Amino acid sequence: MRLAMHRQVFGIHAPLRHHMEKAILGSIQTRLPCLPSSRLGLDILSGKDESLGFDDVLNGASSLNFYLVPDEFVFRSVHVHAPG
Repeated sequence: MRLAMHRQVFGIHAPLRHHMEKAILGSIQTRLPCLPSSRLGLDILSGKDESLGFDDVLNGASSLNFYLVPDEFVFRSVHVHAPG
């Protein structure tokens, strides 16, 4: 509905640009894989930046497994044992 309204007001490029920006922001990995990413740009495009939820306050239980030392994560990802 919203994209149809944008198409009528701004033209065909508006919904196409919106989909393209979502695809780009969804595929970008801006940090090391062992660090959680907030994906702020994707939240802004989807409108999730206007609400405050449980995961925003307590950082979400899904991010608890990300707290690894970056060196250990790199060694695990290439299947090499850490020195020491």
